[in-house]
This record gives sequence, C-alpha cells and structure tokens, in this order.
Amino acid sequence: MLFIGWLGAVDATILLATTLTLPVAMTLCGAMLGLGVAGIRQCCLLSSSGAVRAIEWHADGPLAAWIGPACMPGGMPVEVRLGQGSFRLGEVAFLLRLEARDRIHIVLIDVGKQDPRAIRRLARRLNWAPERWAGESSRAS
Repeated sequence: MLFIGWLGAVDATILLATTLTLPVAMTLCGAMLGLGVAGIRQCCLLSSSGAVRAIEWHADGPLAAWIGPACMPGGMPVEVRLGQGSFRLGEVAFLLRLEARDRIHIVLIDVGKQDPRAIRRLARRLNWAPERWAGESSRAS
C-alpha cells in the first residue's frame, strides 16, 4: 500500500539522513509509525469504530455519514458537515474532515474507485461555503 511505503520512507529518512542519536531517532520513528498506522487504519482502511463507512450528499441538503457500527443493517446515518481543511488531492483522492456533533472524522476517498458522477458532485460540494448546523444562528457568539 502506498501509505505504508510513505511511512517507511519517512522513517528511513529519519534514521539515515538526520544527526539524531540512534535512541532518539528510533523513538521518533516508532511514534511516526504508530500514529501513521492508526491514521491509515481509520482513514483509509475504514476499520476502526469511528471510521466513516459511507457518505451521502445532495445539492440542496445536509451531508450524512454512516460511522462505525451505524453501518449495521438498519443503522441510521449521522448528520455531518464539511470541516475546514477538506481538500482534493489532484485527480487521485479527496481528504474530507467531516464534523459531527460529537467529533471530527477524517476520511480519504480514492477517486479512481468511485462512481465518476458522484465524485464530480462531491467536487462541486467541496467548493461550497461552510455550512451551519440546523438551528445555529448566523451571528458569531
């Protein structure tokens, strides 16, 4: 997987191309690897309890996400909104920060594995201004 290779390259760079002592470099590499694997597991492999499993969006309505156990048959989607920092990575992927009421979920969408029409709709949606929660006032508090 490309992301595991990237983590390996970063760790190799830290070990071989820095002047850090070996124990410090190993500690830094271990931390990078641990955090990287956890992020890949949640954002790319969608295998943690807080992982976004599916997203639904419409031009005139809110976004909905099926998160973790909510994907079970009969599960209900959670209303989410696009958070700041969501972006398109060229023609390859979208990195979405989805804000639910309880936390922020980050998901990486591989564009090549999705329906082209749905990806075009999502790309248009990413260009929209940040949304407000239902019932949220427009004044800053």
